[in-house]
Amino acid sequence: MNNVVEQFTQFWKELGTNQKVSVILAGLFIFGIMGALLWWSGRPQMSLLYGELDNEDLSAIVKVVQDNGVQYEIRGNAVYVPRESMSQLRMDLASQGLPEGGGVGFEIFDQTNFGISDFVQRTNYMRAIQGELARTITQINGVRSARVMVVQPESRLVVTPGGSRPTASVFVETGGKPIALDAVNSIRFLVANAVEGLNVDDVAVVDNRGNVLSEALRTDEGLAEVTGQLKFRREIERYYSQKVESMLMPVVGPGGVVARVSVEVNTDAATRTEVIYDPESQVIRQESVSEDTNQSQESRPTQGAGVAANLPDGGDAAPSSEASSTTNESRKERQTSYEINSTRVEVVQAPGTIQRMTASVVVAQQLDAEGTPVIRTPEEISRLQRMVGNALGVAPDQRLEDLVTVQEMPFMVADEAEEAKPGFVEMLFQYQEFIRNFLALGVAIVMFGIFLRLLQRQKTDFEIVQPTQEKPTNEPRDVTPKLTPELLNELIQSKPQNVSMALKNWVTEGQGNKG
Repeated sequence: MNNVVEQFTQFWKELGTNQKVSVILAGLFIFGIMGALLWWSGRPQMSLLYGELDNEDLSAIVKVVQDNGVQYEIRGNAVYVPRESMSQLRMDLASQGLPEGGGVGFEIFDQTNFGISDFVQRTNYMRAIQGELARTITQINGVRSARVMVVQPESRLVVTPGGSRPTASVFVETGGKPIALDAVNSIRFLVANAVEGLNVDDVAVVDNRGNVLSEALRTDEGLAEVTGQLKFRREIERYYSQKVESMLMPVVGPGGVVARVSVEVNTDAATRTEVIYDPESQVIRQESVSEDTNQSQESRPTQGAGVAANLPDGGDAAPSSEASSTTNESRKERQTSYEINSTRVEVVQAPGTIQRMTASVVVAQQLDAEGTPVIRTPEEISRLQRMVGNALGVAPDQRLEDLVTVQEMPFMVADEAEEAKPGFVEMLFQYQEFIRNFLALGVAIVMFGIFLRLLQRQKTDFEIVQPTQEKPTNEPRDVTPKLTPELLNELIQSKPQNVSMALKNWVTEGQGNKG
């Protein structure tokens, strides 16, 4: 050990000022890197406790973590703690009702307050409703935080027009990402069904960028209806496609069939009323017979016969006589009403009737024992086509070839091992602790090797110059055979400082020998 110390001391004395500074800086740098790596590798692995917190929840959670004496880190609006303490802290926070989600909920009624007025009671109830709704809306994907404001009109004896309907406003923070219209519509229905008497059209949704998200749903009602029809059509097509694939999969093998069904849906609603009469089934419903008989007698005067009776003055004609006639009149009337059987049919055609359906099916080629593709015969393809047609309910009078197409093609099947192999990023997260320790050890070894190489280089330079720095002895020696011109030239080109030192010592030794 003493020998090593003496050698290092002698080596250090022989170094120049610049070399000493370089060695010191290199040593400090290496030990600093090694210390930083050891500190970094020894740190506890931090895991996310809760993220996307508002200021109130963030301060409350940090206080609980500090009270438990657990190390923590705050990154933005998220709190990170060591992995081994995360589960226990979450249970402690849950027992205290944290995080609250930016508002008070029904826990406001956990404390019993005597002498509270009815107005305060109703106000607390509305605050609880708003807080619970805000917490629920925060759970929707894409919503970081939310606030709900509900305006409930007061109960009055005189109801004024337009002042008796509750309204609500919802403020959501999306973090710079747009939220889908389906999520906005879900928020409106969620709030409307949670508040008594609130209509979904009276709920306004606004994001943190000042956009009125609910306005798009109100102005695009026709578009929303079309979107609903397209969604209904996609559901029908997906149902029939899965039906065909599940039927053919046992025949062609798992993953050996792909089916796509296209349907034409009638979205019009209609009502048809039809009355059908049966003339063969007539029956007498009512019959009435009326009979009327009249008898009338009519008398009229008659003139006498001869010329005298027809003269203007009548002459001395004989007086006229009266003639009578009798008339008999008889009338009979029969009225018969018949009842005919009738059938009234009222047909209500709801929207969603399938008018036309077509299918395209692709099956994979068969493989023999050696893995060679075997082409199916036309009879086999036709049999598969009939199976698909029967599954879809194609009518017998329709041409099957125009509605169902079955094709056999080779499938490009990916390697299962490659699909199951995790990606590079997943592997980094999975083995991050091992990689961190390995990198720390590797960097430490590399730095130590560089330091040893630097020391070895300085030692080599020292050994080259060492023969010229030996102390003089009583025995005479000849320096000339050892110091050749080639060696001197090499020393001058490589290390001028060491050569100058050696020459100085050489001259000094020469003067001493002369003395």
